[in-house]
Amino acid sequence: MEKYFTFNITIEPTGLVAKAKKAAEESGATFSGDSKKGRFQGKGIAGKYTIEGETVGVTITQKPFLAPWSLIETKVKEFFA
Repeated sequence: MEKYFTFNITIEPTGLVAKAKKAAEESGATFSGDSKKGRFQGKGIAGKYTIEGETVGVTITQKPFLAPWSLIETKVKEFFA
């Protein structure tokens, strides 16, 4: 089951991607992409993102069965913050 959500960003996309890549490395996750789109995977979660203007759209393609969607969304927002 996939889930899509969006949120606004407060920094430029290239800076956001750099922070997300660093956070992925620090948590043992993989991250590939640029200031327009990409993918991430780690700790039972996988997804893809797109950046358009000041909005990030995220599609979660895999999550741990017992993890609630609200927790996944919160963690992904922190990842891209």
